[in-house]
Parts: sequence; C-alpha cells; structure tokens
Amino acid sequence: MSGQLHRIVSLRLMPVASSGQFDLSMSVEAVIIPGTQRQTLTKAASGMMAFPSRSSYDVIARDNVFGVGLNQQDPMKLTILSAVTFRNGKPTAWITEQIDNRVHQLAPGTEFETPAMNGRVIDVDDRSVTIESGEQRLRMSIGQSFADAVAAPES
Repeated sequence: MSGQLHRIVSLRLMPVASSGQFDLSMSVEAVIIPGTQRQTLTKAASGMMAFPSRSSYDVIARDNVFGVGLNQQDPMKLTILSAVTFRNGKPTAWITEQIDNRVHQLAPGTEFETPAMNGRVIDVDDRSVTIESGEQRLRMSIGQSFADAVAAPES
C-alpha cells in the first residue's frame, strides 16, 4: 500500500475466456493539494485499510476470479433475477444460474454463493432485489443479470 492520498473505489477482475489473462477495471480517487511543491512521490508504505479488518476482504478470495469450469461463459451475464414470489406475504427472490440451470430461492437476510458472486439478500420487493457483496450494494429488477445490476443506496 502506498502512502499517497488516494483510495481504490472499485476493482473488478474478469477472466478472458481460458487465456489465463484478466480484464482489469479499477476506479481510483486521488487528492491533489494546491500549492504542494513536491516533485516526487513518497516511497513510505501505508498500513491504513479502508475497512477495519482483513476479514472484510474475504469476499475477494471467495469469488471465482479464475472462472474454472465455466465453459468460457460470463457468469455475471448468465446469473439473473428470474422471479419474485410471495408466500404468506413474505417475498422470495429467485436467482437463476443459466450456465447450469440452478435456482436459488432467497428471502431477505439469506446468504448465497454463485459462480458470479457471493453475497447476502438485503431486500426483496415485487419487482426487484437488493443484494450486498462485500461492501457493495446492488439492485436488479426481474430479468436483469448481475452484470446489469446498479448500485443501490444504503438504507
């Protein structure tokens, strides 16, 4: 970690089929202080992390970043919210993995693991679901894939 005034806002690694390579997408926020005369960056390491403990980063290790056994298909595009049902007035989100036709029926508070993403269902209404994966909250409507999910505000 560098001692500069910056933070990584998002980082996404996606395997490029079976090439052994990755597409990397990263957003970094940086601060520039007007009037600073420094010509070089500090080489000092920083021990600061965005989250209080290393266990907050465990979701990275659980994700299947190598895509083993996925037949070169993008699991983010092929994992969708296929339905929302209600039983005794309680909502259930149906997450379908189209790669192997597996369906997860998930109530709010339920954790899940798929080749595309691991997380927890935060909220389900009659047309959409809000999920949390690591420190990210995403919302998707029926028919949308994990790849099409949008950032959801904290409630």
